[in-house]
Formats: sequence, structure tokens, C-alpha cells
Amino acid sequence: MEGTPRTHPDVKQLMGLISLLPPVDVETPGGPPIDPVGFWAKYSDAHPQKYGGYIGMKLAAHLAAVQRRDAGWEAVRDLCGYCLMFFDVADEVQCVTLLDTVVGGRSSAVRPGSLGRRWADSVCQVAWRLFVAIQIELPRELR
Repeated sequence: MEGTPRTHPDVKQLMGLISLLPPVDVETPGGPPIDPVGFWAKYSDAHPQKYGGYIGMKLAAHLAAVQRRDAGWEAVRDLCGYCLMFFDVADEVQCVTLLDTVVGGRSSAVRPGSLGRRWADSVCQVAWRLFVAIQIELPRELR
């Protein structure tokens, strides 16, 4: 991979897309996510895998890892894997409707769920592109 994770355009795009969602943070490492607006709890309940607090906890940890000054490509790859796990939901009506409410802000969607669906598709496209490129470049023992 060319450049560093902090300067790579796809990493910037992925981080920008994620920034459209309510913030997720963890008070203590391994602790429950801080979810002041309740979005992450609702999203976890709507997700077909019923992840509970796992989504917020994992995203918070991996976002923090990628934002560190010394972040490497493995940290980006791990975040991408979780994005694919949590946001490959374009066919899940409840998930895209919830995403609609936060991604669209004050905009109104043409059809309910359309902004959430497009956001989820965009996240998965950039996450997959990064995931594959990083896997190809990493030595086999680090894959």
C-alpha cells in the first residue's frame, strides 16, 4: 500500500463515512460503549446477528487504533473487517432505516432507507477495497 494509513484517500473516505454516525466511545478498554443517543443499541438490536454492545465496543477500539499516529495497515484491515461484518446490511430494512435517520441528517430521503442503504454500500465498497489491497500486501504470516 502506498503512503500511510493517515494519508491514504480510501482510509480518509472510510473514516469520513463512519463520522456521519453518532460517536461511539468506550470509557474503559473492553468496557461497554458510550451511546448517549441510543443509536448503537437500536442498531445492534435491528442487526440480523443481534450483536448487542459488541458493535459499539469493537468499532470504538478499532477506530481508536486507526487514528493513532503510529497506526499500521493491519489496524486498517481489522477496522475494514468489522465494517464489513456490521454494515453489510443493504437488504435489512430496519438497519438501513436506522442508518437513514443519522446519515441523512436534516435531508429527507427519496424513499425510506435509501440514504442508509447507499451509506452501507459505500462503507462496504471502500472497506472491501482496502481489506483486499492490504491482505495482498501483508506477508502471509500476518494475514
